[in-house]
Amino acid sequence: SKSRAVQNELEPLQWIGTDYTFQDGELLFKMAGKSIKIIAFNARSVRNLLKRGHLRLFLQNVDCDLIIWTETQTNLEAVRKLKDLRKLMSAFPFCAWNSSSCARRGVGYSGVSIWSKWKPSEVRLGMRGEHSLNQEGRVLTFHYLDAIIVGTYWPSSSFRTSSKTRRVSFESCFNNHVQKLKQCYPEKY
Repeated sequence: SKSRAVQNELEPLQWIGTDYTFQDGELLFKMAGKSIKIIAFNARSVRNLLKRGHLRLFLQNVDCDLIIWTETQTNLEAVRKLKDLRKLMSAFPFCAWNSSSCARRGVGYSGVSIWSKWKPSEVRLGMRGEHSLNQEGRVLTFHYLDAIIVGTYWPSSSFRTSSKTRRVSFESCFNNHVQKLKQCYPEKY
């Protein structure tokens, strides 16, 4: 299916929607009758990207309508204190952050953020239902009139048994989340 092809091509971007194309290696998605460009980027710490000047350079050279950041390693409270980051985000007036609230991993560990030029009708932190994995800040969902966009930061599947178990558990919960979205919003699938 198209959804599976995009998932394999651009993980961690997960799609619930069918009106998209690839053009010159970039993903274009039709929303409200217009093509929009979406970029998914593993930040490995937004603060470090900001401190080293890489974030400013990236944003000056990127032409897109929506960015999904993964492994942000920061939380909204820290973002509010970073004036330089808030200035850079101003080109994307609709931003949301989901970060870890899990003391075991540390506040801000992992994290997903979506920056959009398009106003979502709804923003959901985490997966539907009560999952302990929601405390890790790995899923963020933007609802639009024509589409649902889900940014994810998948757990590692290293050789340790505990990592594999967490990854399998996350995948199962995420698949249930997507199925529930399909059931609740069949017109967007």
